[in-house]
Amino acid sequence: NEYQWPGYLYWAYKLISEGSIGVDIFLFLSGIGLYYSMNKKTDILDFYKRRFERIVPIYLLISVPLYIVIFLFIKPGSLFDYLLHVSSFNFWYQNRGSWGETWYISFIIPLYLIYPFIYLLMQKNKKSFIPLLIISFAVKILLIYCNPAYYEQIELAVSRLPIFIIGCYCGLLVYNKKELNVTRGIILSFATFISIRFFNIFLVNKDSLWYECV
Repeated sequence: NEYQWPGYLYWAYKLISEGSIGVDIFLFLSGIGLYYSMNKKTDILDFYKRRFERIVPIYLLISVPLYIVIFLFIKPGSLFDYLLHVSSFNFWYQNRGSWGETWYISFIIPLYLIYPFIYLLMQKNKKSFIPLLIISFAVKILLIYCNPAYYEQIELAVSRLPIFIIGCYCGLLVYNKKELNVTRGIILSFATFISIRFFNIFLVNKDSLWYECV
């Protein structure tokens, strides 16, 4: 995206710009995989232990030397700032650095923390994913309305919360071997996409709150 693309290659620029959708796909698949993980053993502490062992040691192996180099040779800072970045908490800490190298770790750890409760809700009532999905959109809207600067800081993560919730729900369906009507799914997805684009292009003022949400 940093290069100047000639007009006849604009399609390639747009295609490459959509590469970040891979993160959404991974979050969707994570929601499915976590359902299987919880079904192996529903003890929450054991679930947390397994997630910790798979993520934190490898992450620290990378982040500790990375930020030593950054803070010694590139952008000097305090010990507090160093610890914020190594822990990845800087992503959530307003006005404490704008680096986004480890935003995914900052996001996935809270998702793992709340997942057992999402799982328990869906076990009681699989349709509980609908209010969870509404809440995930409401969080985004409230942030845009109440603190747009902070929303801009964490938009990389919070805008992807709905796809994780959908993945959690699909994990339940996949585990129980529910069949998907592919034709109906494609039609519904296409209709939703067209509706959002129409709403965005023709009905939304670009300076309004709803433009940001769409």
